[in-house]
Amino acid sequence: MAASLSTASLICYIVAAVLLILSVVLFIALNIPQVFNDYTGRTAKKKIMNIRDTNENAAKKTSRTDKKKAMSAARATKKRISKRSGEMPETGLLGGNQVKKAFEEETTGLLGDTESLPEETDVIVQQRKPKIKLTMIDSVMMIHTDEVIT
Repeated sequence: MAASLSTASLICYIVAAVLLILSVVLFIALNIPQVFNDYTGRTAKKKIMNIRDTNENAAKKTSRTDKKKAMSAARATKKRISKRSGEMPETGLLGGNQVKKAFEEETTGLLGDTESLPEETDVIVQQRKPKIKLTMIDSVMMIHTDEVIT
């Protein structure tokens, strides 16, 4: 009897070892950690944090380049001003006689003949619209993104 229990015990240990190896293989093959993170929302949080970091880095990068462009433009303007003995450089449209010419020329007029226009206008009586009470049934927020969080 002891010999049969010993062989049954040995068989159970072998089956347990095979099932342990099978469970480890299935754990890796079915990517269970990823499924667990999806279920708890950790992957969504990580994706959102990555998107925020990317947006912040892009904003910092563009602000740096914008600052550099603005500074170089300011330096160039400062050099031009110092060369012209303190005078401000003229802008394209506002400098010169172009503005005066535009005001002196009479290029505007009525589109139609003025004889067909009535001398008096009629007063339109405004009717009061009844007040309608609106109640919000449902609040919906639309967000433009391609990300799907399940």
